[in-house]
Amino acid sequence: MLFLAYFKSTTRKLDNQKTWLTLYLVEQLVGDDVLVYQELLRRESLSDYHLCPLKGRPTEAWARKAVIALEAGYEASNIAEASVGEFFSLSWDASAECLTRLKEFEDLNAHPDPRVHSIAQAGVRLARERAEKAAAYERREAIYGLML
Repeated sequence: MLFLAYFKSTTRKLDNQKTWLTLYLVEQLVGDDVLVYQELLRRESLSDYHLCPLKGRPTEAWARKAVIALEAGYEASNIAEASVGEFFSLSWDASAECLTRLKEFEDLNAHPDPRVHSIAQAGVRLARERAEKAAAYERREAIYGLML
């Protein structure tokens, strides 16, 4: 409970200061704690940060937070987008990363909570689309070199 009080006081200071560091801090403060995540979702003034804790791989802990976001009114596609994010890199195989995420979302279709299935299906569509775009970019890069 002490951490939840600290979270409440810290998040008051985050209003109107959306930066990559702030986004990272919110993600780290919430972690996999569903009570802290519910508190974040209750704060309308922090709506810019509501989906930050969903960044990352769709694991069991992620699925618990995803269901909470769904119950709070977020669309399955937005929840999946928060996990997938933008895949762009000059140094690694983005299409392979997208395909890995695709497989992880496919695995969520077997989740015992049926609410997770709509999120998983949205994630599969999004990861597939991103994998195709990344592969096309990588093919062009292999032919023409690095394109900025």
